Amino acid sequence: MGSAPRGNSSEDFDLQNIGRSQEFPSIQLNILQAATNNFCDENKLGQGGFGPVYKVIMVRN
Repeated sequence: MGSAPRGNSSEDFDLQNIGRSQEFPSIQLNILQAATNNFCDENKLGQGGFGPVYKVIMVRN
């Protein structure tokens, strides 16, 4: 039984490039402080692998 060479399928390519094609927004600290009510405990949703997770309230103009 034969198998496809590793690294040549589109699935392998997609898995290797995860994160390389994604751009994440950069948000200024003062905007995050306003959106979380200065990181208020009432807005804390939990703890993640990179630190606390907060509920954000954003108002669009």
